[in-house]
Amino acid sequence: MNCSEKLWKEYAIEPEVLDNWCNIRIFLFHLGFENGRILINFPSEGSTMKWSTRVKECAKKNVKQVEYHRCVEKLNRLCVPSNRHYQDEISWIDNAIIENKKNQFYAVIHNSDRNFEEDNFYLSQDIYEDHPVWKIDKTMRIQKNSETIARIAEPLFKHANKIKFIDPYFDPGKTWYKDAFNTYLKTVYQFQNPYPKVEIHCKYYLKDKDGNIYDSNKWKDVCQKIDENIPKGEKIDIVRWRRLKEGDKPHARYILSIRGGMGIEYGLDDGQKGNKTDIYLLNDKMVSQIWNNYYIYESASSDKYDFLSLGKEK
Repeated sequence: MNCSEKLWKEYAIEPEVLDNWCNIRIFLFHLGFENGRILINFPSEGSTMKWSTRVKECAKKNVKQVEYHRCVEKLNRLCVPSNRHYQDEISWIDNAIIENKKNQFYAVIHNSDRNFEEDNFYLSQDIYEDHPVWKIDKTMRIQKNSETIARIAEPLFKHANKIKFIDPYFDPGKTWYKDAFNTYLKTVYQFQNPYPKVEIHCKYYLKDKDGNIYDSNKWKDVCQKIDENIPKGEKIDIVRWRRLKEGDKPHARYILSIRGGMGIEYGLDDGQKGNKTDIYLLNDKMVSQIWNNYYIYESASSDKYDFLSLGKEK
């Protein structure tokens, strides 16, 4: 995927870069899903000491106690697993070079005085607010199709334990929704096992081809058209909302995880060829508000929503 079509970019930072309060403020406090910059916990496995632990040790030597606690709090929220191999017997920067050749980071930020062949390795002191590698587009216009949206949302899928798809007009009885959500589910389930929990949220008052609101049986029948990519033993929850917690009617379209989210202006269905849609990053406050507004109190229908669990037995 072209970097211009990425809402989220993955950064690997040498632990020693964050051994002072100045760099902690410059880098650590401007990372995170809401800022479009994903902090890779490298190493997160295959080593005697994780990246975040190394950073804490570096910071503890040089920053005040209050600043150190802020650093630790931020690290605990930001880091995502790298799922990359790490060798303790060689340096962090040499490990980064090896892993970058296998699967390129967006940027590697370091303190080394070596000259690198890699064009995505940057000396920490050269990074400034408007540096091209640190600049993030939080909104963009893309082709309105599920393959493009799924590729852009991959970082959410890869690092989530729960995903919420929100589209009031979701109707798998229509081909453009059925095909789109089969693409999304195929992408979600390619990354990890245990898999993330998946929820799809839409409005209740959707009508079938005869102009009637779907009853429970018809709704179940049409929803089964998107179960081809659900792994055996997994289930997804589909929720049709009569009214939301805050009293709002479902309207906007989102893909959310606990870590972050994106808005999709013109829906999650497959548009006609050439159609475009605007997408945008959500800040943490918005993610929390929307997440809570689509919170399911129990896995059963109620006066607020109609609940359906869909999946395959092992």
